[in-house]
Amino acid sequence: QAVAGLRGVAGEYFETLDIRLRVGRGIGETDTAQAQHVATVNEQFARQYWAGQTAIGKRLKMGAVDSPEPWRLVVGVYADVRHSGPAAPVRPEVMIPLSQAGDSLVTQWFRGLSFVVRTAGDPIMAVPMARDAVRAIDAGVPVVKPEPMAALLAASVEQSRFRSRLMVGFAALAALLALVGIY
Repeated sequence: QAVAGLRGVAGEYFETLDIRLRVGRGIGETDTAQAQHVATVNEQFARQYWAGQTAIGKRLKMGAVDSPEPWRLVVGVYADVRHSGPAAPVRPEVMIPLSQAGDSLVTQWFRGLSFVVRTAGDPIMAVPMARDAVRAIDAGVPVVKPEPMAALLAASVEQSRFRSRLMVGFAALAALLALVGIY
């Protein structure tokens, strides 16, 4: 039985985050609730569970074989993404269209919804427009904690940066003590 992270995606998620599709296709607008249930997997998933085989055309299912979840056809393999920062390990991952994620899947597996917006200018200037777009779809959905990708990336390396500064500080102190001791 395979174990993997699960993400629901919609729209131009892969293009917006510049996630390269290695084989097959991504999630598209034709992947509706009435269409064939599909999924894309990352390269790590394909390597770990289908080594030496093509992942395209394979089937997978969330939960046990006898679960009510539908079988999904793998239509694409995308490049590995380190969601938790550059030092985080790459884990097997499956992405499915949000339009094909039933309520039980959303409430059991997803920890809320996030959306990404690519802008040409200052990302903070796009926040009111993004809020309006979400409000037009569902006025009851709050847009909480909008952050530019640069801030998210900086936060993901903050601990490593702190450790590096601490080591430089200790090294400088050791050099100073050595100089004083030699003097």
